[in-house]
Amino acid sequence: MGLVSLVRRRILAKGLVLACAAALVHCASPQVDLSDLQRVTLPERTPEGRQPTDAATAHVLMLGEQHDAPAHQALHASTVAHLIAQGRLSGVVIEMVDSGANTRNVAATASEAEVQQALGWREAAWPWATYGPAIMPAVRAGVPVYGGNLPYAEMRDVMREASWDTRVNASAFAFQLDAVAAGHCNLLPTSQLRPMARIQVARDARMADTLKAVVQAGHITLFIAGSAHTAIATGVPLHLQQASVNEVPVVVTSVLLSADGRQGVSAHPEGDYDWVWHTPETPPQDYCAALRAQMKR
Repeated sequence: MGLVSLVRRRILAKGLVLACAAALVHCASPQVDLSDLQRVTLPERTPEGRQPTDAATAHVLMLGEQHDAPAHQALHASTVAHLIAQGRLSGVVIEMVDSGANTRNVAATASEAEVQQALGWREAAWPWATYGPAIMPAVRAGVPVYGGNLPYAEMRDVMREASWDTRVNASAFAFQLDAVAAGHCNLLPTSQLRPMARIQVARDARMADTLKAVVQAGHITLFIAGSAHTAIATGVPLHLQQASVNEVPVVVTSVLLSADGRQGVSAHPEGDYDWVWHTPETPPQDYCAALRAQMKR
C-alpha cells in the first residue's frame, strides 16, 4: 500500500509542476469571472433544500479540485482573496496537510518557510508553488489555515479496524472500494482494497471533524481538497449531514472544479455537487503507464 500510494503521488506531483510550467499564464494570472465567484459564494439561487449563509448559519464552501489542473489552484487563490475582501472568510481547511497542524499561532508577517514549517508541509507530495498562493493571503489576513487530513501514523490502525466499513452506507463504501482500485490503476491485490477503502472513509471523517471544530456562524470556512473528497454522497459532506456546532447549523456548498474546456459556473442540483465550475482543459496524462513503469524498476 505505502509504495504504490507514494509512487503515484510523486508522479502526480511531478505532473503538477510540468503542467504549471506549461500553463504558466493560468498559474500566475488566473482569469476569473467575478460573477462566477459570486454565484458560488453569494449564490443568486441555491440548489433545492440548501440555504445561503446568514448570521445564524456556518457555511462550508468546498472546492473539489483536479490536482493536475493549474487553473483550479488559481481559483483557490482567487476565492480566498475574494472572501477576505468581503470579510466573510473565517478559516481554510486543506487536504494537503495533516490534522492538528495549523497557522493559528503564526504571525501575519511570517515568511513562507515559517508557514510551511507550521503546517508540516510535504513538498514532495504537494508543491508549495502550487498551493502557497492560496495559503499565504489567508495568513497575511490573519485567517487561520488548518490541516484536515488523517496523519500517516494513524493509517495502519485504521486499515485493521473493520468498523470503518459501516461508518458510511453500503453504496458509499462500495464506491470507495471501486475508487481505490481505479485510483491505483487496478494494480493492487484484492486483499488490499478494503483496508485502503477504510483509509479513505477515515480521511473524509477526519476532514469533516476538522471542519466541525473550526466553522463559525455567519462566516464561510473554505475547504480545499481533491474532488472525490467533496462529493456530496460519498465524501466529506456525507460526514457533515445534519451537522451542527453549538446548535449552529452547518450548511455545505460543494463545487466541482471541472477541467472540461467550458466556461463559467453551472448549477448541478441533482448530481454529486451543488455547482460545477468549468475551467480550461488539461493535457491528458497517462499516470497509470508511469506508475507501471515505476513498479517494474
